[in-house]
Amino acid sequence: PRPRLSLAALEPQGPPVDAEPNAFVHPRLPPPPPPLPPPTTYTVAGADAVDAGDAATVRRMFGPFLRWCPSVSCLEVYGDNLPHGGLVSGNVNVHMSALPPRGEGVLVLFHPGLWGYASWRVSLEGRRGYVAATAYTEEEGLMDREAFEGWFPGARRVKELERNEWGSRVV
Repeated sequence: PRPRLSLAALEPQGPPVDAEPNAFVHPRLPPPPPPLPPPTTYTVAGADAVDAGDAATVRRMFGPFLRWCPSVSCLEVYGDNLPHGGLVSGNVNVHMSALPPRGEGVLVLFHPGLWGYASWRVSLEGRRGYVAATAYTEEEGLMDREAFEGWFPGARRVKELERNEWGSRVV
């Protein structure tokens, strides 16, 4: 017969290892990072007509995100080649221009090609907050990450590169 383990057998021995009384942290694992505050402004850079060609497209593309993340107070969408600009709804703005050099919150870059365009560095230098970038291939994602980390060596990586399981299967 297999030995049975009780939950008590899985608990570490000794007092909790944490600065707060009555808080439990496993002694062999580092303490978890502090929770990240939810930013209220999300900025999308590199949008085109497929993402933001008109108000209906913007609502279709970004509406589910806004419903999923109710803490968003403002969504700013930037793209050099957008056919229109302006306020789409109460908290969504579309800009027919490149990304401004200052800002904070979460910045989402659609297929930026950081590895091939050093001009991105200027746009990113004055920003505060989190940056998420998409890429067409894993190789491009790795090259973008290498470029970004070369420009900003003190930046802390919060999430590793991962494949989009809902991405296009066409190569």
